[in-house]
Amino acid sequence: MKKVVILLAFFLLVTLGASCKKGYPSERKVFSLVIDNEETLLTAIRELQKIETGNTFTYISTTYKSPIYTYGRENYDDISGLYTAKYVDGDYIYTAIDNAAIEEMMKIKGLISVYVYNDRIEFDYKGHGGFFSSAYCGFIYTERDNFIDFENPNVTKEGNGWLWRQENSDNSYYKEEIIDYFYYYEARY
Repeated sequence: MKKVVILLAFFLLVTLGASCKKGYPSERKVFSLVIDNEETLLTAIRELQKIETGNTFTYISTTYKSPIYTYGRENYDDISGLYTAKYVDGDYIYTAIDNAAIEEMMKIKGLISVYVYNDRIEFDYKGHGGFFSSAYCGFIYTERDNFIDFENPNVTKEGNGWLWRQENSDNSYYKEEIIDYFYYYEARY
């Protein structure tokens, strides 16, 4: 009986660990997504850059791709479709928005959500989390010249991009330029 329990536990752990990688997109899919949708993305980016973020970020998605979860604190049942979430005084405030360019961008297959910061816009493509690890990828738009921190000793050249690894950990972050101002990213925790 003890052997059966150990075998079942091992099988469960292996299955959970493998499921983190199942369906994870190749970076080439993200590259193609940016190149094939460049005009739509740039039109939406001009609208996204108008959003005031303050000292934090603004999250954007649609209720079709990322439902609003408030855990009973607020009721946002009236929001359907495109919305923003801003972190204010320890809580998220959700607001429906009407913007044709951003709505069109959110129709891009695989694009889940967008984070607007003062110096960059981060587009989440796919992610998988599991018992042992999590991995997320997408792309970033930024006009910063020094987006890759070459001075950081934990940043090394890898392939066509740059890899940051946290010391004494398996956490890593990879960046690679796709086209001007657009960078592929992959984060693993």
